[in-house]
Amino acid sequence: MRVLGILLMSLLITIPSMGQKKKDKAAKVFEGTITYSISIEGMEGMEEAMAMLPESMRNVYIKSRDGKSIFSVMGTSKMYYDKDNKNEMIVGIDLTMLGLGSFCIPTPIDDNLSTKVEYSKETKKILGYKASKVIITDSIEFWVSKDYYLNFPIQSAMYYLPLEFDVESNGMTIHLIAKEISFDKPAKEDVEVPADCQRTTMEEFQVIMEEMQEGLMPEEDLDLEEDE
Repeated sequence: MRVLGILLMSLLITIPSMGQKKKDKAAKVFEGTITYSISIEGMEGMEEAMAMLPESMRNVYIKSRDGKSIFSVMGTSKMYYDKDNKNEMIVGIDLTMLGLGSFCIPTPIDDNLSTKVEYSKETKKILGYKASKVIITDSIEFWVSKDYYLNFPIQSAMYYLPLEFDVESNGMTIHLIAKEISFDKPAKEDVEVPADCQRTTMEEFQVIMEEMQEGLMPEEDLDLEEDE
């Protein structure tokens, strides 16, 4: 669980700071579900810890319909976006399995339209779809379908349907690649913020996570001085 907590915090710190550029009128709005395979590099024991999680907690997906979208990570972290509220997303964290309940964290979106974006001519096939390479600020690479516009702010100035990309944070590289795409509309309740979650701030939630990590850390891993 400690490893899962570190992964969640890495994603939470990275993704909500992202924004998106205006919609490409040539692309169709994606309504459906895209499910990703996830792999992680850069942290000892992470792959083993991931393998021990139930399949429902290894799933990563994006669902979208009627201008509302959800990005679900590891079954416990869900990020909700509504096109009618373009300056904010809601980060939902479910920690009921730890007896802490579920939380909803309003998070502002940095709509940075000056980000440098390079559309490469390089392409490849992912799930039979033509994937085009997009490079953002000289270092972040996405493989996207230019046929679809995604109503979710995955990355600043990149608004096509992402088929493969990395999230880098805290020395880790979290790699996502599409493994299944469905164009069936998800249920309305699947893309809406739950009414019963506790509203809190990111700062307050980070304190909760830090306290949880301290409680899960074995005593021998702590650098404690003996009382004199």
